Amino acid sequence: MALQSGTILTYSDATAQTTGVMKMDLEDVIDSQDPKDLPLKKFLGYSSFVAVNFNHEFAEENHPPITAAIGTAATGWNTADDITGLSVDDGDKFVLGDVCLTADGEIVIVSAVSTSANTIDVLARADCGSTQSNANTNADAINLIGNAQLESYTPGSYMRFYDRVRKNNYCQEFNEDIIVSDRMQETAQYGIPDEYARQLDKKTLRQAKFLEQAVLYGGAQVGSSTNPSTMQGIIGPGTTSTNINIQTNVTNAASAALTEDTLQDAMQTVYTAGGDPNTVMGGAFQCRQIDTFMQPYRRDTMEAETYGGVVSRYHSRFGNLAVVMNRYMQADDLVIFDKAQVKIGNFRNKSFAHYKLPKTTTAERGYINGSYTVMLHDEEWAAWVHTLSTS
Repeated sequence: MALQSGTILTYSDATAQTTGVMKMDLEDVIDSQDPKDLPLKKFLGYSSFVAVNFNHEFAEENHPPITAAIGTAATGWNTADDITGLSVDDGDKFVLGDVCLTADGEIVIVSAVSTSANTIDVLARADCGSTQSNANTNADAINLIGNAQLESYTPGSYMRFYDRVRKNNYCQEFNEDIIVSDRMQETAQYGIPDEYARQLDKKTLRQAKFLEQAVLYGGAQVGSSTNPSTMQGIIGPGTTSTNINIQTNVTNAASAALTEDTLQDAMQTVYTAGGDPNTVMGGAFQCRQIDTFMQPYRRDTMEAETYGGVVSRYHSRFGNLAVVMNRYMQADDLVIFDKAQVKIGNFRNKSFAHYKLPKTTTAERGYINGSYTVMLHDEEWAAWVHTLSTS
């Protein structure tokens, strides 16, 4: 073995590729693919952040609520002189002095809160000039329309704060081996000058497609010596509060066809929760359904030689949405989100790369490897409609 003197440079070792010393970044290979094959890559990119731990964690702060609901025992709400122990869905949503408007138009002012019993006391029924209701029912909405304190109120006597929730997702290792025999590598072929390079391109695209699907439908698994760790997809399974998938605004369409009302209802739930959606993503069939929204308003002259229509953006009061067709979405699914909510990142800059293995047999050997995860911030600001009609 020759011993070199002086400074080692990137080109000092002419056999770096064959000995496995250096890796080859595959971003260029991925970027050269048809955007229809990798719609998330085109729309979101694969390197929005770098995870420093295989269990990527981040904190989200609960947002101050502006709505609540009557609890399971609504009887007290319909009793004229009952001002204590009024049932609510979640006592944590209320503080001293909150001014509450029920769905039936009654206004009350909170005088005390029991977070353990999920009840509130009020100063009086039918306060602020409102009329006392006898029609309040379980789960009726309560709008928090303000907070009012006495002149002699002592600041700091009723301190409250909103919890932060730690969410997490696991990094998933994507790997594919490549092996081409020397004889196959040297065999002349029509249109394929380098069989190993051909296999590298094909398998790189395959792993990128797997990543696209995992970002959508993957399920979280911590991993062990016998089971690999896997990432949680944005509409994957799981109901744990620390999961990043959409759990709050989920609609079962019960095999009904996608309509503008369905789309706007989902957008409204996101808007009501505080979100600002700008993306609707679906498979080919659901995007075709969105295209049909404009059919009743299409006008063509006799001279027109082109017919058709594609809705690339859907504008409504709740947001101006880019319509993204994704071949990896299930045919009966549709998701609505803010593009800034979803970020795909890699573990310690382990984006897809090619590693050449030392030559120990009469074959060229190597592998493709990358480690990725996905984040969905504020899942209540996104929506998922499933079980839509596909015919």
